[in-house]
Amino acid sequence: MSIFATLGAYAGLLLLVLMAVTPLFADREL
Repeated sequence: MSIFATLGAYAGLLLLVLMAVTPLFADREL
């Protein structure tokens, strides 16, 4: 169960970083 919790935490952090960085890359490309 701890493994799933760790994976969930990493997935959440990755999603947060992705959502925070995506606009910067989009603005840079456009």
